[in-house]
Amino acid sequence: MRVALTTWNGRISPVLDVARQALVADVANGCVVGRREESLPGTERPAQAARLAALAPEVLICGAITQPMADLLAATGIRVIP
Repeated sequence: MRVALTTWNGRISPVLDVARQALVADVANGCVVGRREESLPGTERPAQAARLAALAPEVLICGAITQPMADLLAATGIRVIP
């Protein structure tokens, strides 16, 4: 399973829509088997959603998220946990 967490200054970012970083972790049998930092555009919602979709997480953990962004991510099949 791949999990993404939007980050800011080493913490979960307060608002996903403008986040500039994501920690992407691959999890197997309850253990993190790989992780990496990825850049996000943090500009327009479609670009942000497209970049997150390209990272292919099954689950995205974030701070607050606007409904339009939640809808865009839902359309890509990403489960969001705000």
